[in-house]
Amino acid sequence: MPLAKRDIPQKEDFAVVRRVVAEVATGATESDAIARATAIELRHVDYALQAGRVLGWLERSRGAMRVTETGRALLLSRRESAEERGLIRRAVESTAVVRQLVPWLLGPVRPTRADVEAALVSGAALARSTATRRAQTLLSWRRQLVADPPDEPEPAARPGQLQLPLFANVPPPPKKRRR
Repeated sequence: MPLAKRDIPQKEDFAVVRRVVAEVATGATESDAIARATAIELRHVDYALQAGRVLGWLERSRGAMRVTETGRALLLSRRESAEERGLIRRAVESTAVVRQLVPWLLGPVRPTRADVEAALVSGAALARSTATRRAQTLLSWRRQLVADPPDEPEPAARPGQLQLPLFANVPPPPKKRRR
């Protein structure tokens, strides 16, 4: 039986998911209240709630979201610590999408977007466009958890990026005097 679309996350940033989980821990249960309290756009709150549920940090109980035991453990960990990273990694490895469709996601070989996409299309019966977007999320999760070597050196500046001059501390030439 294919996975449901709702079981494949679309929120990439663990820090945002953590902020939403923290707000639920304060008693907020409605998306709009969470959006106001966190200054996160409403649809992104909904994506973060979905990701929190998929990761096992949130569950729906009597129609409202509540923080699970693993979600409380996450909130008790220091942000950006090795402990937090370990909790996030175990949560990702425990998701149905990773266990059933992409068990190699966090492995030693970096998967391609096409490989993840194909697994989502076949195992979750997603449209190609939806699978592409969700594959992007899963690969973002990998980038946050696995230190892959870069494919090639970063260019000095990317197109559209400002590159400071080498001699930024050199004073400008003197202004011409007006006569």
